[in-house]
Amino acid sequence: MSKKVAYAVGLLSALTILAIVLLLNTVIGVVPNLVGIDRETAEKIALSRGFKISVTGEKRDSAYPAGVICEQITKPYLPKLRGSAINVIVSAGIRLTIPDVTGKPFDEAKAQIEKIGLKVGKVTKEYSSEIPAGYVIAISPSAGTQVEPGTEIAFIVSKGEKPKAKPSKPKVVYVRVPNLKDKSLMQAREILESRGLRLGKVQKVTNPDELFDVIIDQNPKPGTKVKRGTAVNVIYNTELE
Repeated sequence: MSKKVAYAVGLLSALTILAIVLLLNTVIGVVPNLVGIDRETAEKIALSRGFKISVTGEKRDSAYPAGVICEQITKPYLPKLRGSAINVIVSAGIRLTIPDVTGKPFDEAKAQIEKIGLKVGKVTKEYSSEIPAGYVIAISPSAGTQVEPGTEIAFIVSKGEKPKAKPSKPKVVYVRVPNLKDKSLMQAREILESRGLRLGKVQKVTNPDELFDVIIDQNPKPGTKVKRGTAVNVIYNTELE
């Protein structure tokens, strides 16, 4: 075999091998490692390598947040036919159990909630005759409930016992004193009581210039504005016995 022929055969062999390599590279790719990558990004990476993602299930995994690939069933770094699926399992995250912090000081309860990966949500304060001020009355969701990390826990915190309402001062009502002149004692008493007043001291006198058995003077004077319940003293004209 001449040198030219040998060269031609060698060149043809090299080109054939190159063509085979290029062909294989077109139809076969290397499986990427997708563990620790979120599903959306993993799908983009797989697509760029000529593969697709097949999620075969979910499982709780404290090492990876929810939505992140925690296990790859199709082994990485090995050749695989392009267009085929890379089988993976996606993390469902973890569930945290809410501790019972009722009856504890709010600061202590807050620290306990945050320590396990939960957050303090709305804090409402209410009066309580049983729980001291600053202590936790209740939480929502309730203790024992399983929730996702970062869930907000609402608190109801005691303001202590509700202060007793101060007795309101009785409303002062004023009335005007009626004119009792020339009224009998019985009439005067009825008139006064109808106005919320009362008959006070009765001073008996004898004055022949006035009618007998009637009131001839009073104190306070008619028309005077006084508090309801005030006693009105009168002078009662009576004949000598």
